[in-house]
Amino acid sequence: MKTTLITIFILFSFQSFGQIKDSDLKPLPLPDFVIESNEIIYREIIEIEGTKENLHSTGLKSISDLYRSSKSVIDLNDVESGTIVVKGNLPMTLESYYVFMGYKPTTTTYIVSHTLTIESKENRIRVTITNFKFESAIDMNGTLELNSKIDKQYIDKFKTLKNSNNLKKPEIATLHAMSLILNSLDITVDELMKDILKNYKNSKNDDWQ
Repeated sequence: MKTTLITIFILFSFQSFGQIKDSDLKPLPLPDFVIESNEIIYREIIEIEGTKENLHSTGLKSISDLYRSSKSVIDLNDVESGTIVVKGNLPMTLESYYVFMGYKPTTTTYIVSHTLTIESKENRIRVTITNFKFESAIDMNGTLELNSKIDKQYIDKFKTLKNSNNLKKPEIATLHAMSLILNSLDITVDELMKDILKNYKNSKNDDWQ
């Protein structure tokens, strides 16, 4: 059975509210996401000494270091243009109360699919990470699949809930869960970006021409 992430969290939220305090469900402030064409965007432009070809090779090494099977995740490897596109997955850990049995605090690792693009020019690289989806499967008399795109609509849904008056407790629980997802995404992707860039000796430059 397939359904959206929001629906699942609402289902979770009807379980055993007496075991948790309202303060436990307080939503976290959202990160200051950059959004382009409705998508959450993480991007770094780095000045670094090297030819386009050498920097392209370093990008391939970074991907090989970060993904178990780099060949299977590379969607494009264009040496001439200096462009690498990766369709990858990364783990994201959430600590929440949203389990079917009893609302006990639990730590769960989910998967965030994403698109990573590394572009190389003479003495410069640009790294972009976007197209995020939150994916998981929970076994409970079968498999329950979650698949939700994390984009501007997802953030707008959070803001709509947050700005509503007289929210019921299941809605507050959903709001809390969404804030955990968005903040965990920010931390996880920031770490990914750092891991990509550690193979380069770099200095930032916001200009890409």
